[in-house]
Amino acid sequence: MDFGLPAVLVISGFTLAVAGALLLLSWSPPQPYSPRSSSGTGTRDGLPSIPSALVTSLQPRLAFANWSSAVRPYLGHNPVACALVSILYVLLVIQAATGLVLAGTDVYYPPFGHWITSWIAAPGVDPVTIAPYNKTGIDPAAWDAMRSFRAVILRIHIGISMRLSLLLPSTLLASS
Repeated sequence: MDFGLPAVLVISGFTLAVAGALLLLSWSPPQPYSPRSSSGTGTRDGLPSIPSALVTSLQPRLAFANWSSAVRPYLGHNPVACALVSILYVLLVIQAATGLVLAGTDVYYPPFGHWITSWIAAPGVDPVTIAPYNKTGIDPAAWDAMRSFRAVILRIHIGISMRLSLLLPSTLLASS
């Protein structure tokens, strides 16, 4: 039984649905803060504001931050950080989905392990009897087809890992 294309479509659809939901949660419309008091110690939305003396002392170090203005154009992350966090969510969902597929192809773990074992089982062999790292009861042609499917998923998984390792430091810098 060939689960190559349908499995990829199911994984892709699930990944896109979860990534879309996370994107909707991470993006919010721009909303201004309430203005600070003249002393610089007022509150905005019930949270204490940054004292003006601290802002003045940190301003040379925080060249990209505009903390001295009375109104900020957004709540939470700035727009660049919001975009990076959204990309981070998408990459993490893809990383998780490909990791589940790899766990199914390597040690036949759920949720995809049963599909993989029924795919590679030789005719007349119960898929439940197939054990990880043991080729007894495995159809060699189906095994090769599964391994070529796994190679594509592994390449995506490793590529996402590399992109996450590059994106995480930039996300931390953009959110400050």
